[in-house]
Amino acid sequence: MLRIRLFGGLDVEGSVGDCVTPATPSSRNLLAYLALQPDRRFPREMIAGALWPERSERAALKALRNSLWRLRGATVGIECRRLIHSADGQITLAPGVWVDVAAFDLCSQRLPRAGTGLLTPEQYRTLEHGVRLYRGDLLDGFYEAWASVRREELRAAFLDLQEALRNHDRTAGDLRGAVRRGRRMLRHNPFLEHVHRDLMLCYWMAGDRPMAVRQFKRCERLLRRELDITPMHETMALLERILQERPPTDGSAGLIAGGRRHPPGYEPPSPPAREGRRYPGS
Repeated sequence: MLRIRLFGGLDVEGSVGDCVTPATPSSRNLLAYLALQPDRRFPREMIAGALWPERSERAALKALRNSLWRLRGATVGIECRRLIHSADGQITLAPGVWVDVAAFDLCSQRLPRAGTGLLTPEQYRTLEHGVRLYRGDLLDGFYEAWASVRREELRAAFLDLQEALRNHDRTAGDLRGAVRRGRRMLRHNPFLEHVHRDLMLCYWMAGDRPMAVRQFKRCERLLRRELDITPMHETMALLERILQERPPTDGSAGLIAGGRRHPPGYEPPSPPAREGRRYPGS
């Protein structure tokens, strides 16, 4: 099976494991554009207009022909005819080609719209598979508008998957898992204050008050430096609670390091509700 990976860049893998990356920017753009909508048949004029909007129709169609020719030359080792179909004035990705974004979309469609925080085992496996597919932002290094719009959509979907998995881990008492997911979310969007707040809560529940306070300070410095604002009331209230109250004494200390779960019947403190979209990109 031919496989195309768009997360983190563009890679094409043949059936025997050989990898090919189209050599020219135009051929890479063409393959990526088709792979983002693998089931759609595109008229040549539509693709030419989308990839070369600044050129005349005649010049854009010529550029498309050149890109197809270069793409065939670059992928001759994995049989380009099995990768792209071009007939009757239309171009499409060949049936049966696996695309990581399409597989990710299927996982994202299984995201529960509401619930108590706990996922079924099947839901957990599906969302975890989607998270693993996300090697990095879509088509890293591609600066075209059509790639940028889709990149933002997929990043938001990835954060939604991580949010659901993080809520499950924390509700189930797996603080180490919740912290790991929270950290990864902040790598993609450091302005998610509710995630900073949740990390503070997880560290405190695990008995690590200094780490909880350090997480608050990271959040505070970021907001002041980048946005010239202070943390929300909910974040300040949680810090005050962490400083004044004792952490749980039911054996949950060390959960982050050891990965152990809370005893049956334990009900962890509820975190403040997630705020609305206050910051850019959140």
